[in-house]
Amino acid sequence: MTKQGRTLNEAVPELFHAFPNVESKRGEHLSRFLVDEKVFAYYALNHHGDHRVALWLKVPEGSQRLYLESGLNGYFIPPYVGHKGYLGVELNQDVEWTTIEFHVREAYENVAPTGSVESLEAISVEAPQRPLEPHEIDPILRDDVQRLLIHVREICISLPEVVESKRFGNPAFLAGKKTFVLLGVQGERLFMEIWVGRERQVELAEDDRYIVPKYTGHNGWIVRYVDEHTTDSDLRDLIISSYRHFALKRMLKLLPAD
Repeated sequence: MTKQGRTLNEAVPELFHAFPNVESKRGEHLSRFLVDEKVFAYYALNHHGDHRVALWLKVPEGSQRLYLESGLNGYFIPPYVGHKGYLGVELNQDVEWTTIEFHVREAYENVAPTGSVESLEAISVEAPQRPLEPHEIDPILRDDVQRLLIHVREICISLPEVVESKRFGNPAFLAGKKTFVLLGVQGERLFMEIWVGRERQVELAEDDRYIVPKYTGHNGWIVRYVDEHTTDSDLRDLIISSYRHFALKRMLKLLPAD
């Protein structure tokens, strides 16, 4: 059971929105914070399975290097935006909340219009009351996800030349070198992503247990939400069908007869 108490997930957005005219674009693992329609910070939670809880902040020119060379723990160059001068600050390290407040203000003042900065007063937001639990950082560690993973693993590993891997931090299973099953969590819902082909995809998408994924849907993939009502035969049929699409002929010859 999740412990009670305010965490970074509540405190960080509250801190950003304490500054004038800040807007946010929330994401599952990466949220953006903007002022005057310009991004000045990201809140990254286990981005691509890195297990970090971090801010990526648009600090003034030269500050990134200064902090990285300070010898203090918790600073890093974030992906994608590091070359633009953003500073990564790990929040699940021993970083004082007052230091985090300072860095957020620094990034805000670096991007906000002059008028907003000149009228800015002292801003302080209550610090989190407890650290995030491991499963709050990485939902794959949740008990229900682990139970599903064990079950899907049993099915997948029984197939010829299957290996388990990770894709963007999520458990994945490969037929040879090609991914054919991906597991994940969206909000509170568990899902399994598999290939079904465009024709069957259209048919399945009419069922609210399925959705077409944003990035792989055009290639015939589909997301199947999984819960306590999902049967073993449902999982097995989808997994094996996806496996057959990606497996080599020699692998298919080793499959037991239906």
